[in-house]
This record gives sequence, structure tokens and C-alpha cells, in this order.
Amino acid sequence: MAQVNNQNLLSLQNNSKSSTNNTNIIYWEWYDYDNMYWTQFNYISSLIIELAYSSNESFIKIDLCESIKLTGTSLIDFKTMLLTIFSESQHYYAKIRRIINNEQESTPVRWVYYLNDGRKFFTFHNVIAKKIEEAYQKYECLNVTLEIGDQSTLAQLDTYLLEIKDIATHKTLGYVKRLKDMFEQPTKIICSIRPKKLNYFELKNIKKNSKCWNDITTTMKLSGFLPDNITSIKKIINDHLLKMYECHKVIMGSKKRRVKELQLFHGTSFKASKEIIEFGFDKRYNIRGLFGNGNYFAVSSQMAHKYTSIYKEERIMFLANVLVGDYTISPGQKTITPPMKKDTTQLYDTVVDKEPPSIFVTFERAQSYPLFLISYKM
Repeated sequence: MAQVNNQNLLSLQNNSKSSTNNTNIIYWEWYDYDNMYWTQFNYISSLIIELAYSSNESFIKIDLCESIKLTGTSLIDFKTMLLTIFSESQHYYAKIRRIINNEQESTPVRWVYYLNDGRKFFTFHNVIAKKIEEAYQKYECLNVTLEIGDQSTLAQLDTYLLEIKDIATHKTLGYVKRLKDMFEQPTKIICSIRPKKLNYFELKNIKKNSKCWNDITTTMKLSGFLPDNITSIKKIINDHLLKMYECHKVIMGSKKRRVKELQLFHGTSFKASKEIIEFGFDKRYNIRGLFGNGNYFAVSSQMAHKYTSIYKEERIMFLANVLVGDYTISPGQKTITPPMKKDTTQLYDTVVDKEPPSIFVTFERAQSYPLFLISYKM
């Protein structure tokens, strides 16, 4: 039964006799990338999303009217927990999450497991389930003690593979399942690897003198600047940023625009690089751009070098994939969006400094993807 409390949350009560006194408070939130905080959906939106999620739907189309950003037809993918807004004038991406605040239980979800020698499910104690949930959110492993017959067995629970292995023999003992709420009844577990964490990212070192290393250094040399001492080149793997980038590329192509993609350089500080690796290029940090308030990318590594700063005798720059699309010369410093094309209602994708361009300025976070982080000394 669904009802609304005075905080405008969705309250779902279990109808079974054994749980009549238990109530889950469930609601949905979306992440505002511009302001860096989570915002609650309104009651109607939260209800529609919850009904689709509880019905094990893979995705749902919904018309939202949450804010200026979240207005229009949207697609919610429950596998990636990603929301995409589609409209003629804008496109916006946001992470979503399901919040469960159970008043009677110490953990918002229930963890169960079954062993290979049978189909009977066992429920982890709430204290253990809370630790498993914490490890699950971090994609970490956790040691647990299982009661198998009359014996206690120390096992490792892998929250990525969702399996349990005997620490001593490394033999797979069984599998675990994360239930959506405290009252969901477990069904037969289909053993499969979890999808990678949405905001998962890592840096992978590129071996010196490898083909990839040589290709990057050759690109830098041809563009006018190659440092004498490159200390490292790291490939950036960020599933969430890549998903946003690929979606933006599809949208540009669907509007019959020229999907022109370039590899460009971006010089910055060590402090800013950490934010870029995790959250992408953010135009809010650029307040004095000569060609507008956007993200700046250089054709030449020499020009990008001018915008780097020294930290512990090192400098860094990014080599990024950029969807430059259709571009035009910037109207000036006060530009906050690309100008409109002549005799159309469509905007350009990018502005540049001149023809031929040496600087490209983008205005959408999803228009660029940080591909490599290059560290060097002078």
C-alpha cells in the first residue's frame, strides 16, 4: 500500500502478517552536477520511478518537471542508474539513486546467501549485512564467517562477483544476493558479475616506448612541444564520463549534425586535474576566458603548456577526446553558449579563436572526455 507522509516521501508497507509493524520510507534522488549535491524527486515522479523499479523494469520513459534542468521527456536506465533528458533545446545527464530509510532496522537492505550444495537461503545478521553493504558500495571484498553444518568457515565475500570463497582452499562455497528492501523474498540467484560502478575511475600507466606512448609523444612533437623529460603517461578510465560522452555523441548524430571529433590538449594545475579525472572538464572554473565561459582545448601542446603550473617540479596536461562538431568564431568574452546558426534555430556546438582554429571552446560537460594524463618536467 502506498501513502505520503508529511515530508512528501513514498511510504511502502509490507502486507504480510509477519511484518505489519515494519515500514520502509523510500524515495528517489538525482545528482545535480553543476551544484554538486543530491536533490529529491517530487512525490509523483518518485512514485512512478519506484513502481517501475519494483516491477524489475530495465528502463522507463517519464515526463519530468523537477527544475529548469530536469524538465522534459527523460529515459531512466536502472542498470546504470543514469537519467537522460531529451529535448529540442537541451540534453542533460544525471545519476539517480534509491533511498531506503527503514526505521526499525539497522541496515536499509537485506543480504542473503545460498551454498552450492542446496537452494536454501540464509540471511546475514543485520550487523554483518551493514558491513557487506558498505563493502558493496566500494566494490571491496569482505571476510565473513559462515556456519556450514556444525562447523564455522572463514570465507571471503566478493561484492563484485557476488560469490563466497573459502579463504583456505579458494573454493567457491556459494553466492550472495542483495535484496531491494527488507521485505523482498529471495528467488533463485542467477550468478553474474555486477556492472561496473557508475562513477568508477582509475589511472592505468602506459609503458614507456610502447606504441601508445610513442603515438602520444609523436602527437605532442608534431603539435609544437615535446618536453625533454616525460615522467608518466596515464590512461584515464572513467565509466560514467565515457557514458555521458558517448550519449552526447549519439545525440549530436541524431540531429544530423557533423559529429567531428578531435584529440586536443588541455593544460591545468595538479589540483584541478583531480577534479577533471573524476568529474570531467567543468566550465565553472573558467571565469576569465577570452573567448567565453567554457572549457578550453588547444590544438597545440605548446599552447596548452602555457596554462600548466609547477607542482613538485612537475607539470601536467591532458590529451582529450572532444566533440567539436560544427563551430564558429567566438563573439567574445561574454559568450556563455555557442551562437545560433544563420537562418536556423540550431546552435553551433563549439566556438573557436580564429580560422584555422588553434583553440576550441566547448560549453557542455559531456562534449569532452579526458583520455590521457601527461606528467612532465622541464
